[in-house]
Amino acid sequence: MFAGAWGHGVIVRLGEQRTQKLIESGSAEVHDPTGHRPKREYVFLDRKRVQIDAELIEWFTEAAEFVGALPPAARKSRKKTVQNSGDN
Repeated sequence: MFAGAWGHGVIVRLGEQRTQKLIESGSAEVHDPTGHRPKREYVFLDRKRVQIDAELIEWFTEAAEFVGALPPAARKSRKKTVQNSGDN
């Protein structure tokens, strides 16, 4: 996921270094959906920061390029479940 709607704004995934710089500069806010564990690669942009379509598209483009350059996620192995054979 590279972006999504969140409350009255959007979240974008930009990587830890870029995220930290944006938060420190005041250009974006921490994305902390649980209230105690911030997402390190995501920032929250309130609606004021993305009011202009061209600016929103720039954020989405940057996030899509970042995520597109990531290596594929490792597949998680599925847990085998014991199925009922029908014998009662």
